[in-house]
Amino acid sequence: MPVVIPIRKHLSPAEFAVESGLSLATVRRYLKSGRLPKVQFGGFRCRVLIPREALQLAAGSLGTGAAGEAASGNSPSTTAPKPSNRRRKPRWLTQQTTNLEEDYAAKTYK
Repeated sequence: MPVVIPIRKHLSPAEFAVESGLSLATVRRYLKSGRLPKVQFGGFRCRVLIPREALQLAAGSLGTGAAGEAASGNSPSTTAPKPSNRRRKPRWLTQQTTNLEEDYAAKTYK
């Protein structure tokens, strides 16, 4: 008599990572951001399980990011601009040099 192993409806994050081909860190990151559905039967601090139906989601839409587009050859024709440095410039860079020279001259020769 053959042993029949029932297919479970939910997978642990580690099992999901193995079956989907994603790393465990990526699966956890997707769970935290809400890109993957999760179920916690016992409440907030209980074990996190992922529905088996999310494997189709992982195979389809989760893999289409910048790396997925570059690998498939469907990358956009223009490259995205680099993010600007949002830190404030120091005060000595924002003032013009003539003002600094005048201030220095006024302080030292008075």
